[in-house]
Amino acid sequence: MPGSRPGLKDYEGVTDFDTDEWRRTANDFHSDPRETWERLVEEVLLDKVVERFNSDVRTQSLKNVAVENDDYKTVFCALRRVSGRSAHDMAGGRSIPTPTVADMKADFAEIDKYRADTEKRRKKTAAEREALEAPPAANVA
Repeated sequence: MPGSRPGLKDYEGVTDFDTDEWRRTANDFHSDPRETWERLVEEVLLDKVVERFNSDVRTQSLKNVAVENDDYKTVFCALRRVSGRSAHDMAGGRSIPTPTVADMKADFAEIDKYRADTEKRRKKTAAEREALEAPPAANVA
């Protein structure tokens, strides 16, 4: 497709990760996972309770939301890693190794696993909370 961005498969033959061209490619690449993590938080972890550019707050969706310390740790570490490569101008003295294609694939594998795990947990949470909404059972003595 004309004008489309290359995918990771287009870079599988790259072996020299110390060139300026590769550093630019890696930096450009990391804006996608950063945006993906942000969207995962908004749409999957918080189940669209609040969304950017939307004035609604969907309180009923809280039934599906369970944010745990592991969520915080996963999102914090992932965003710190990908943002450090793409979102900010890096200081000259800061030496972060340029990621390889394998590193980039690992970033996406982590996103996929987190999304699947969070959606599974969200369904379980919703079922538990639906039970909380049920009227109490009649107590016949």
